[in-house]
Amino acid sequence: MIRTLLLLLGCCLLAAAASDLLDQQGAPLQGVKGGRSRLQMEDQVLEDLWNIVQALKSGLTDHESRLRVMELREEEQRKQVQEVVRQYTELEARLNAGDLEGQNRRLQQLQKESRELNVALTAQEGKLDHLQLDLNALELADQGLEDKLNTTNIQAEQQKALVAQIQLQITEFESKLEAGESLDMELFSRLNKTETEVEALKTVDQELEARLNAGDLEGQSVRVEQLQQQSQELHARLGELGSRFEDLDSDVHELHSVDQDLGARLNTTEVEAEVQRTLVVQLQTRISDFESRLETSEVLEKELEARLGKAEEEVQALKTADGELQSRVESNQVLVQEVNTRLSLTEDKVAALEKKDQEFDHRLNNAEILSQEMNNRLEKTEAMAKGLQTANQELEVKLEASQSAQEQLEERLEQTAAEVEEVKTTVSKDKVAFSVALEENQKHIGPFETETTLVYTKVITNVGGGYDPSAGVFTAPLDGLYHFTLYSHVNGDKSGFLLLYKNEEVVVGTAEHPTKSDLTDNGSNGAVLPLQKGDRVYVQLEAKSWVWADSERNLCTFTGYML
Repeated sequence: MIRTLLLLLGCCLLAAAASDLLDQQGAPLQGVKGGRSRLQMEDQVLEDLWNIVQALKSGLTDHESRLRVMELREEEQRKQVQEVVRQYTELEARLNAGDLEGQNRRLQQLQKESRELNVALTAQEGKLDHLQLDLNALELADQGLEDKLNTTNIQAEQQKALVAQIQLQITEFESKLEAGESLDMELFSRLNKTETEVEALKTVDQELEARLNAGDLEGQSVRVEQLQQQSQELHARLGELGSRFEDLDSDVHELHSVDQDLGARLNTTEVEAEVQRTLVVQLQTRISDFESRLETSEVLEKELEARLGKAEEEVQALKTADGELQSRVESNQVLVQEVNTRLSLTEDKVAALEKKDQEFDHRLNNAEILSQEMNNRLEKTEAMAKGLQTANQELEVKLEASQSAQEQLEERLEQTAAEVEEVKTTVSKDKVAFSVALEENQKHIGPFETETTLVYTKVITNVGGGYDPSAGVFTAPLDGLYHFTLYSHVNGDKSGFLLLYKNEEVVVGTAEHPTKSDLTDNGSNGAVLPLQKGDRVYVQLEAKSWVWADSERNLCTFTGYML
């Protein structure tokens, strides 16, 4: 019943969502506010139902009357929901009659156009990317050509500088060669003059000889002497000229060798210059090729720029058209999104109501189950109470019988306790036992010059009070047979001897003798003695001996008890 009510409420919510959609399209509807108020009324009814369920859980009282009230309210709500269903049917018919299908078709057409534009834009962007890649490759090629051209220019400048340097050296060599040739000419002219003078002198000599043959002897001798003197002077000048001629000849030979070297170097320089000229021609040819290729790349770049501008204009136009389409698509998408949002809200509300319906059904079932369980448990409890009352009566009868028996047992227990106390008193009077130890800690007792009674001041047990810790003597409180033991510990370079006395008579003793390899020993002994009341038993340390006392471990003890 409640599930049906909640389904009808979901129909109300769907009707409200459909009315909102029709309001967006410009067709107002009447009665939606009344549906919302009825929805709030339904929520109040559900809250009342939840309160009723809580009341069922807490007390389980008057739930039949509450169920009747719920049925009456449910009948009223069923009538209201039927009215809401009728309105919802009308709203659904009006919604189906709207232009929603035409809008969907228009939206699909716009989406298709947008996808086509996106494909065209992607193709144009791909072409633009390819053009940009070609342009980048041309720029890289131009950059490489420019680098090679710069390198070639640098090499040409270096070759020009080298050629200029070689030309300077050739000019210097030519000037030196011209100076040598002028010096050779001067030397040849001087040599010719000298040879002319020599010929003149020979002529003079011949004339002198002829005159000598024809002249006076005295005058001739004088003249001969003069001529000889002149001849000697001429020979000296001739020798000097000869040496100078030899020097000039050697200089001429040197100049010839230098000239030959300069000629060889000039030939080598001319060969190198020819090679450089050939290289420069090749470089100029390559530069011309580079310039032509560069012009071609510039023309291609201009064409690419023009094509790129056209592509950008087309892309811009496509972007503008795409923007318009996108705005139209977005407006339609906003409208569709609003419709979807409202539908989603309606679906969520319906789902929430269904969930609440399930929860209420579950909780109501649980309440009914709990009520049934509570009734069953109440019946069982009542039956158990009756059984317990019967058992209680039986137990009261048994309790009265048990109380009387308990009183009898208490009387017998008191008698038994008195008897036990009497036995304990009797037994404790007959028990005699003691166990004592030396109370000194970590120290030697002795040695003494005379035999001395050991006073065991640390009392471990003293049943019957026969041991006197101040004197170190046990006095038998009863006649009987007694067992005594004594233990001692000795360390160091002295011996330890103990003696157990009964009255003034030595019974048993212990002896510990130190050796070089063993300075520590333990001693023990015991005896069973028949004693009369008042007999005394004690332990004495022999003269010039000692024992080691350790109260924490009780190494030296004296024990006795009545058998």
